[in-house]
Amino acid sequence: DADLVADVKDQLSLPVYDTFDDFLELVVQFGNVILFAAVLPLGPFFALANNIQEIRSDALKVLTNYRRPAQPDAVRHVRSIGAWRDAFVAVTVAAAVTNLALVTFTLRWLDGLPPGTQAIVFLAGEQLALS
Repeated sequence: DADLVADVKDQLSLPVYDTFDDFLELVVQFGNVILFAAVLPLGPFFALANNIQEIRSDALKVLTNYRRPAQPDAVRHVRSIGAWRDAFVAVTVAAAVTNLALVTFTLRWLDGLPPGTQAIVFLAGEQLALS
């Protein structure tokens, strides 16, 4: 019985787990993968390998370094990821524009076009992508 009380006291002395750093890491990785997909097509495979390793290291981190998470009603019934959704949407919009610019201004078959025409192709593609 004393061992159980000691274990509970040890658990309560650990810091509370906060998801901010994990979500920030996901947004940065998602941005790197999607923003530069046209330049580095193997990027998603590197991200997958990283995520497989990250699952194990995060599980170890949560199990050994943080207090067991509580389950109040406010946490149990969350239906979205909150403001992080806006961050993912912003990165996605930026990626659409960035990848379109990379494709428009670096493809060789568009080199023969005057710069003004390339800009028009870019702007038309941007409007199509964002509509």
